[in-house]
Amino acid sequence: MLIALPAAVALGFFIRPVASLSFLPLYATADIRTFLDIVWLAVEPRTLTWIWPGFLIFGTLFFTFCLAMPFIETHFRVGRMSIKKPFSLMNHYFLPALKIVFIVGAVFALYFAVLLSLTALQHLMISGAGVPNTASVIVTCVLALFMFCLLCWLCSPFMFMAPVMQIYGYSFADAFTSSVSYYGNKPFKVTFGFAFVFFIAALVRGVAAALGAFIPQWGQIIISIVLHLFLLVYFCAYCMVVTFGVTGMERKDIKKYGV
Repeated sequence: MLIALPAAVALGFFIRPVASLSFLPLYATADIRTFLDIVWLAVEPRTLTWIWPGFLIFGTLFFTFCLAMPFIETHFRVGRMSIKKPFSLMNHYFLPALKIVFIVGAVFALYFAVLLSLTALQHLMISGAGVPNTASVIVTCVLALFMFCLLCWLCSPFMFMAPVMQIYGYSFADAFTSSVSYYGNKPFKVTFGFAFVFFIAALVRGVAAALGAFIPQWGQIIISIVLHLFLLVYFCAYCMVVTFGVTGMERKDIKKYGV
């Protein structure tokens, strides 16, 4: 868990957990006049004000995945936890983690741009400038949920790619093909296990945002850090659990008891 703490702190300060859903309570009561009014509901203003937060988030996420993934893989394959020679472990996942973080980051940026643009468009068409009416709120909720499910479905195969590239030595193209094939064996189960936890985190963050008048800014940041920490640890572990499960690799960390 400590491995993911730097990334969780960076994300907690600059990005709201599962912002594509957690902005909905704020949208329901916001006075929307321009497209930027919608953007600031989902994105912390300081994130886009400066350039360096993006590099900080990318670097800490890269560090987390480079160290957490081989740490979990070693635990699964050997049956014991060991963090000896951390830089050697990081080297194993350097290129896979770099590619995955970059691609997933680009997908998320495109996803946010499309979601916020569609939200702004439907708001102007249904409600006009000002506080959204009931119909606009319903349409936004349906749109956000649909886009969130679509994102989880599109990103689910990427969970296998870094472990497959490292364990089997596949190229990026081969790893992608294999990941899609593995994902096709249990698509609903894999996506549900991935999406459900993120949905719960969005619900918690949405409630905290709705209670903004009672929770100070530092409290909101702490909540975001804790949620991001939980999501990062869960995601890294879930990637390995699912990869070992669908590929049929033996896990040495699970003890078998004879009768």
